[in-house]
Parts: sequence; structure tokens; C-alpha cells
Amino acid sequence: MNKMLIVTNNNKVYEKHKENRDVLFLEKATHLEVLEKTRDLVHKGVRLLSHPIAGSLKPNQTPYRSILLEKPAHYGDSENQMIPILDIESLRLIENSIELTKRILAVKSIPQWPSKIEEDFKTVDLSIIDNAIN
Repeated sequence: MNKMLIVTNNNKVYEKHKENRDVLFLEKATHLEVLEKTRDLVHKGVRLLSHPIAGSLKPNQTPYRSILLEKPAHYGDSENQMIPILDIESLRLIENSIELTKRILAVKSIPQWPSKIEEDFKTVDLSIIDNAIN
């Protein structure tokens, strides 16, 4: 059986979903680091269920990113060490997203937003991941 996994650096996503979903909470991670961790998971056979750069916010606008993934049935099962099946489309999407994010951040980094605006970005990110789950 496949299970969903959320990779996030957004505490609002973590708090809402930690009881009923597998959530990899990367508390101190940057937007880019969330993408890179997702890429590492894709290399282990996990498949993207949401686009890594979903929403209308650019990677240099929001520090928060949540990505919905599907874990294969054997994922994390040490007794059943299967060779992961690499989903090429997921790998292409995450690699392109990382490259785009790096290019955008090279031109302009994420500003130091006031806490109210950061909370708004967290809420938008939560809404995007909730829509992906539904």
C-alpha cells in the first residue's frame, strides 16, 4: 500500500497534519533545502503528488514550501529491501524546480519579511498543500 508523505518547513502544515499523515518537518530548512530533500526522496522511489513550485508565489518571495509525495509500499521496510523504482517524471520536475529556484534566488533573495507577512505565507502554503491532499 502506498502512503502520502508531506515534506515541509512550515510549522502550520506540520501541526495540522502530523497526527494523520507522515510529515517530514524540516524546521530550519530553507525553501531550496526542502526541494533538495524532496529530490533525495525521489531518488529513493518516492513520487511527487504535488508540483514542487505550486502556487503563484515565486521561490524568492516565500520562505515556506510544502510538497506532497507518495511513498511506495516497501519504503522504509528494512526487511523488504527492494530496489527503488525511480519515477522519471518526478525526478525531472524536482530537478527543474531546483534549477529554477537557484536561478531566481541568484537574482534576488527572499526578503526578511515582518512576522505578519510570514504568517500569511504559511497560511497560503497550508492552503496549497490542503488542496493537493483533497
